[in-house]
Amino acid sequence: MEGFKSLRSAVLSVMTVTSNWKGPLTGEVFDLNELLNMGNLYDETFKPDGWNYFVSFPTGEIGVLSTDDNQIVMLFVPDNGAPNERANFCDKCGSHLFRPGKFCPYCGAKME
Repeated sequence: MEGFKSLRSAVLSVMTVTSNWKGPLTGEVFDLNELLNMGNLYDETFKPDGWNYFVSFPTGEIGVLSTDDNQIVMLFVPDNGAPNERANFCDKCGSHLFRPGKFCPYCGAKME
């Protein structure tokens, strides 16, 4: 996992992993140019506050880490067309689930 102060930097760090990403909370699919544009807009609008960092994983996921509760909320996951690609993420809060279980350890949502 790598940490970044900007969304654009996090996107650039995983741009060779896949050509499309999906928002785990909405299911919307984005290509690289859309994510870079989103990153530019976000980075111009919001300045880092020192409490949140963008993170990326070697497998292509992009999230935000809140240092006050050490929770990672996934913003984008690689869209490889697999039917159960969201299995490692909570459908309610988007958090990365390191172990399968009946409930999300971050928000308590029941897992399907």
